[in-house]
Amino acid sequence: MRKKCQICGDEFEAKSNRAMYCEYCRTKAQVERNRLYAQKRSEGKAKRIGSVQICPFCKQEYTVRSGSQQCCENCRQKQRYQRQKAEAEKYKKEHYDRLSVYVPKGKSSELKAAAAGLGMSLNEYILAALDKFVSSDDK
Repeated sequence: MRKKCQICGDEFEAKSNRAMYCEYCRTKAQVERNRLYAQKRSEGKAKRIGSVQICPFCKQEYTVRSGSQQCCENCRQKQRYQRQKAEAEKYKKEHYDRLSVYVPKGKSSELKAAAAGLGMSLNEYILAALDKFVSSDDK
């Protein structure tokens, strides 16, 4: 695949979809990364793998297992869940309208069973029923 080098702007044939530099600029980029890392390490800002850090969320100690690790494993999973939840809410808000339906007591379990019998969720079942109702009105 053809890509454009992010340093010199020339096009080059990439062997990977993650390639960003031509073969001439690749070494320049590596030297720059090494220089920045050495500077970060000398300032004491680099985290060493295997070192013990304090989690910014739960204030518990954890052992660093990768250079990009920011918090302990439990908090990472919680943060990921919160981010996914927020993204899902944003998507629903942009793509769906909310509609509430009230049914008599006990009727919702009957509707759920009927939907499951057809291999549908309750939401899909109600939408299909509404579509069928609207199309029968058009005739």
